[in-house]
Amino acid sequence: MEKKTISKETLERVKNLPRIDYFAYLELIKQGQVERFIKLKIPRTIFFDENEDCFLYLNPYHLILFKCGTFKTKNL
Repeated sequence: MEKKTISKETLERVKNLPRIDYFAYLELIKQGQVERFIKLKIPRTIFFDENEDCFLYLNPYHLILFKCGTFKTKNL
C-alpha cells in the first residue's frame, strides 16, 4: 500500500496561513456570519486564507486543504 505524504506546497501554506480556533469558527457559523460548505464531525484546525477570503481545513486522508466556509456577503 502506498503511503501518502503532504505536498511541499500544502505544507508551506499550512505554515503561513493564520489559524482560527475551531469553536470560534463554529460561533461565527451560529451567528450567521459564515456560510458553511461542509459539516466537520470532529474538531479540526481551521485556517483562514485572506487571498481567497475563505476558511480551510487540512483533510487528513487526502492531505490537501479543502474549503469549509466563507464569510457571507451583504448586497447593499
